[in-house]
Amino acid sequence: MSYITMEIWTGIWILVRLFPMALIIFAGVMIIEVGIEFIQKKKIEVKILNWLCQFLWILIVVSILKITGIIGGSFGISSPLDSYISFKLFEDGFNAATILNICLFIPYGFLPVFIFKNIHKHWWNGVILGAVFSIGIEFLQTFIGRFAQLDDVIMNTCGTLVGFLIGCLLLRITTRKK
Repeated sequence: MSYITMEIWTGIWILVRLFPMALIIFAGVMIIEVGIEFIQKKKIEVKILNWLCQFLWILIVVSILKITGIIGGSFGISSPLDSYISFKLFEDGFNAATILNICLFIPYGFLPVFIFKNIHKHWWNGVILGAVFSIGIEFLQTFIGRFAQLDDVIMNTCGTLVGFLIGCLLLRITTRKK
């Protein structure tokens, strides 16, 4: 079995294992969302497709945090020298890990188009979404003994942007037909 195939199966297994955690987080988010609508005396709408996208996005976020070691990592460093931060671009070349970084973030960028109102209006929202999340992950990885790499931030942001643009295209196609 190839490295990419093995990593994809590992990712799928992580998605399956984190399903209950994502469901609990989603339930909390829904309680808060419905509670706010109730307090504001707004009509509470059942938006099944939006809720499904929210749940899947939570599942993707939790899975990314697990895959990158943020969930389940052992935080703490004895000195700043224990961290490794690389600003060299593609030090290891353009390899399978690079492709996996892009692929991992495509669903992360795709789903917000259907969750958040008006996020699809500007392409740079996809870049900001990916860059901020990825920088946060790389920063936190310095505290769990993992490598923080600039090319990971770039590839994660590219993956988010690709997913975001695909989502925008699909949204545009589906709204035209209506």
